[in-house]
Amino acid sequence: MIIVRAAKPSDAQTLFEWRNDAASRAASSSRIEVEWDRHRAWLTSVIADPRRFLYIAESTESSGLARVGTSRFDLDPDGLEAEVSINLNPEFRGRGLAAGVLGASLERFAPVWTGALPIRALIRPENTRSVRLFTAAGFVLSGSKGDTDIYHLG
Repeated sequence: MIIVRAAKPSDAQTLFEWRNDAASRAASSSRIEVEWDRHRAWLTSVIADPRRFLYIAESTESSGLARVGTSRFDLDPDGLEAEVSINLNPEFRGRGLAAGVLGASLERFAPVWTGALPIRALIRPENTRSVRLFTAAGFVLSGSKGDTDIYHLG
């Protein structure tokens, strides 16, 4: 079972390691390695920002709780659309957990979303795993922006 909770400052090191993982950077809109001080400042600002929702996904399948991934929903400046992104713990990739992380994250975000807010995901076309994940979850290709494709839920 996947449960999703709000990220905390104590998650900083874990998120930093996941973000700087080579595969994470390859799939990210920003492929550069992030420095620790910049990451900590970013995390502090995200947690404090009422338009951003950063979650940690934990699995109860292993002994105790294991942090298996993260998701983030960013509302646009007008609050008319949300952008979702996810990243799995490198140790848990390839185990079929991404769909559970995305699904549980969408459920956690539901009180903000209420179904009326369009949700988009920006995905690099070569990131075929993410394309399959998001399309299986009901996201539909709706356009492109630079070197990424735009998928909208529903």
